[in-house]
Amino acid sequence: GVKPEPGTGKKILDALARRQPRAVEYLGELEVIPRDKGIYVCASGRKRRFRTHKNMSQDNWRAIKSLMSGLGREARNLPMQESVGATAARAGTWLLAAKYANNLQGYQLSILYDAVTTLCPLHEREIWKAAHELYMHRLNSWNYDGRILRYPIDTDLNTAWSEKASGDAKINLNNPEFEKTPVRLLPVLAWFRMQIKQAQ
Repeated sequence: GVKPEPGTGKKILDALARRQPRAVEYLGELEVIPRDKGIYVCASGRKRRFRTHKNMSQDNWRAIKSLMSGLGREARNLPMQESVGATAARAGTWLLAAKYANNLQGYQLSILYDAVTTLCPLHEREIWKAAHELYMHRLNSWNYDGRILRYPIDTDLNTAWSEKASGDAKINLNNPEFEKTPVRLLPVLAWFRMQIKQAQ
């Protein structure tokens, strides 16, 4: 609720440039892609073509500057936003395949920009928690110029939509003996935990 002092934004950007010069350089490289290359290939393989006006050379400088400014902002955001969305989409596909392969009752209720929510019976929660860790984090990585990007995740258990468990619910959900995994599903849980261990 407090208006920052004039120049605060520039001070923050200058501090970032001093601390992370390569990050600032990278954002600058992305910004000119619409003008220089016109296309960016994401780590997932998805391509984004930046369309400019066919008569760019004839347009006035204000129109060109406005168009390239918007495309530059989009190019700066694209790699980060696309990789987060692609991570969730790929995880959702893998989780759905796991449901059918293992005859599980749980299912993915929603796949949002950076989160997947799975509804399941309480006795399947340990399996789905492990499945989320495996498919949303351990196996779900992207290669950016030889460097591996893997998003960390939280695997929260709760008994109500969009709220954190507390009190007895939290204690019970984190107690393996409460509504424990049935014997017939123990091999499934063991498989997921083994895959997580091997992927670490």
